[in-house]
Amino acid sequence: MKENNFNLLSFWDVIKRWKKLIIGSFLLSLVLSTIVAFMLPIYYKSVVIFYPFDPRSYDPRFALVKNPGFGIYAGEQEVERILAVGESRELAFYMIEKFNLYQRYNIKKNEAKAEKRVFDEFMSQVTIKKTPLAGGLEVIVFDKDAKIAADMANEIIKFIDKKNREPISIINNQILRGYLKSQEEKVKDIQKLIENLKPNQNYTAFNTDFLANEYIYNYTKLSDVQQELKVLDEKIETLYVLEPAKPALDKAKPVKSLVILVGIVGMMIIVFFIISIAESFSKRED
Repeated sequence: MKENNFNLLSFWDVIKRWKKLIIGSFLLSLVLSTIVAFMLPIYYKSVVIFYPFDPRSYDPRFALVKNPGFGIYAGEQEVERILAVGESRELAFYMIEKFNLYQRYNIKKNEAKAEKRVFDEFMSQVTIKKTPLAGGLEVIVFDKDAKIAADMANEIIKFIDKKNREPISIINNQILRGYLKSQEEKVKDIQKLIENLKPNQNYTAFNTDFLANEYIYNYTKLSDVQQELKVLDEKIETLYVLEPAKPALDKAKPVKSLVILVGIVGMMIIVFFIISIAESFSKRED
């Protein structure tokens, strides 16, 4: 107990001997940290939380299946795939070009390693990660402009949704090509029928009208199918978005009080380290 009291008294003596340095360092760190905190650029944060649907739930091949054997929302494998899309260079450079991020990040395209710098800066301001609830993902975007941050977050969602639609578009095109082939075969059958009827001139006018009507009917139907598939592509929802991003009202970073606190604590650690070294040298000399 006496030893502890002695150590506390010794520490207090050290504080008194170096009080000018300690107080001066504290005030200096307070001033400098405050200046730095107010000089740092302000960033706003936008967040979009979404849940991807199971790709089979919007696949036209499963549309009429009564018990498909899968849920509405995507499994872990699909979530990982979307995370890979979110971290891809394709998404990054799509966003970089769309929002002119070279200019926003003050990077000249002709600079050395400009592409790497703008990519790294984008990836430092954009995060796509899993939510605590299984199957959910969130897009987090920081930017100096609240509206730009929200627009970027929403655009990332659109990009992911577009990538999800691509396989379905391929399937729809396959369906369309199959239907086109079927219609062309019908027209060829009609042409053969007309050729067989040509020797009988009494059927010429009728055959011509019949052929024309069949052409019109089949290609009109084909056009209708094309339009329906286009509408279907547009209506397909591959993601359930809880709420689109909106411009934030409050800044996200820096937290000025935290910057000031870290600055003061850092300075005090350095000061006490210097004092401990000075005290150890003075004891050796004594």
